[in-house]
Order: sequence, then structure tokens, then C-alpha cells
Amino acid sequence: MNVSIKTKFLFFSLTIFIFMFSVVGTHNYFSTKEQLLSQVERQLEMVKVRTTTVIHALIWNYANDSIKDFSSAELQSEFIGGIIITDGTENIYSALKDELGYIEQSNLTEYKKSELALEFKLLYRENGEESYIGHVYIRKNQNYVDKILRDVLQQQLLQSFGYCFVLFALIWLLVNHLVITPLEKLNEHLLRITNYITLQPK
Repeated sequence: MNVSIKTKFLFFSLTIFIFMFSVVGTHNYFSTKEQLLSQVERQLEMVKVRTTTVIHALIWNYANDSIKDFSSAELQSEFIGGIIITDGTENIYSALKDELGYIEQSNLTEYKKSELALEFKLLYRENGEESYIGHVYIRKNQNYVDKILRDVLQQQLLQSFGYCFVLFALIWLLVNHLVITPLEKLNEHLLRITNYITLQPK
């Protein structure tokens, strides 16, 4: 009977703790994921603002070396996985990052739709008139985002199991000391009394 009480307590306690920390860990994971994706979107918008401010003038002035330097600087952001800049007819600069984060120049003219994070036209304004002078494609660094999310998931799992184990051990010690052990002693005492009464001559 005593073993049954301990077994039931162990099962129900573990079930409650695992459920509770699973809910908390899941909430923390998706909250962090949402914040990370929002940060990615902000970074992409900032790249767009800087690019539309700078690149159109560089293309207009045929400053290809400056375009390369500018693009390489933008690729230093962990969230940016590649940039393609064209003048509307041919590729001026294109590069992407590999899984290790190294920048490799390429001859791509566009990225796959599944990889593309942002694309926009480059317009040059002069004397109130707009001229189309190029196109920009920006690739999100999905490898970096996935790595961050994997690290967050691993951290939440380790924390959940760690907290579950520590909390369960503490409660188990308290209940065992304050409830189970006294019940066992009481049961032994009642058993001795019962045996004593049984052995008395009638």
C-alpha cells in the first residue's frame, strides 16, 4: 500500500510538472521567435532605406567599386543572407552567405522565391522626373534564424527539465518527510497494536 501511494504521487507530480513547464517553455519559445522575426523585418527595412538612399546615385555615376563596398558592408548583418543589385539589364553585384556565414560573390540574377525576403526598384529623381535605374533583391539569412531558434528551443527544453527535476525533488522530500514517513510509522504502530490484540488470550 505504501509503495502504491509513492508511485501514484510520483506519477501525478511528474505529469503536472511536465505539463506546466511544457506550457511555459512553449510560450517562451514562440514569444522569442516572434521577437526575432520582428527584428529581422526591422533589419530588412533599414537595409532598404539605406540602399534606396545610396545605391541609386552610385549606379547613376557608374561607381561599381563603391556599390561593392556598400553591399559587402550590408552583408555583415547576421540577418542578411545575400544581395543582388542590377541596373535593369545586367548584374552589377551579387553575393550570398554560406552556412558558415562566409560571403561568396556569385552571378545570380535573382533568388528563389522561398529565399527572397525583399525586392524593390531603384529610381533616380532629377528635375522632378523619375528614372528606373535598377533593381535590388535581398535574401534573408535563414540559416542564422534557424540556428537561433534551435538554440532557444534547446535552452527551453533544458530549463524545463532542470526546473521540473529540482522542484519535484524538493516537493518529494517534503511530502516524504511530512506525510509518507509519518503514515508509514502510524501504519506500523497500528499493525503492532492489531497483532498484540490478536495474540491476547480470549
